[in-house]
Amino acid sequence: MGLHSQSYIVGSRLHYNLYDKLGIIIMKLKNLTAVACLSLLGATANAGIVSFDGATKNGGLAETGTAGGAGATFNGTEPVGQTLTFNDFVVTAGQSKGFNLAKPAGGMFDLSDNISSRRVYQDWGNAGLGAVSYSSFSGDGIESNVGSGSNNDEVLFFDFGIDTILDTVWFNGGHREKVKSDNDGNLKDGSDALFNIFVSTDGDKYSSIFAGGQQQPTDLDFLSTGLDSAYRYYAVAATGWGDHSSYVEAIEYSEVPEPGTLALLGLGLMGLGFARRKTQA
Repeated sequence: MGLHSQSYIVGSRLHYNLYDKLGIIIMKLKNLTAVACLSLLGATANAGIVSFDGATKNGGLAETGTAGGAGATFNGTEPVGQTLTFNDFVVTAGQSKGFNLAKPAGGMFDLSDNISSRRVYQDWGNAGLGAVSYSSFSGDGIESNVGSGSNNDEVLFFDFGIDTILDTVWFNGGHREKVKSDNDGNLKDGSDALFNIFVSTDGDKYSSIFAGGQQQPTDLDFLSTGLDSAYRYYAVAATGWGDHSSYVEAIEYSEVPEPGTLALLGLGLMGLGFARRKTQA
């Protein structure tokens, strides 16, 4: 066999070996793309609407929390505890000490310094989440100006575990779909239920998302946050110029994929693009 023929055979073998290796790489990249897509879907699959009153809200899910911590028990079939754990988040409760949450100084407060602990109560019968003391089930909503004291507002804390955008909070006005209001346009009286929503990056220092502080729910039903940034921790407080009791009836939220998941998806998409170019070639 001539030198030219031997070189041709060796070159052909190298070509096919290289082609086989490229085929394996392409297959692995395709699999990586599939894994990345599944990971991304898994990171956002739990986003949506969760209601706390036993009825679905706008196509969302109704969930019962699992009570834990001090004072964990049931009042009939309704869970109550230092914590209530749901599929995607944990809820705790508190009450401000010596200041109100309508518009705290600088729009901020520290949980560790300014909030005393309460138990979370889930009123499953057309109401939602509220707060109670460790010795009683009475007043199971979130109340503003507790005991007619303007510096005592109850608040619910939501820990999502990962950065999440809280989009909407729905309220229940004490077994009524609408919260308390006299509809006179004057919010600086005792007849209107108002609320404030806070965010935190560390679970201790909370800042209001509203520049002007407390707000009246749209249609006396819900507040939209308008957030485009994600946080792990949120707080929803009952405020107002008078005392009232309401519940958090439902929330809508969307989880943000972790950077690692996004990087994995990017690698997978790059691999898919390379595979397509190789196939076309």
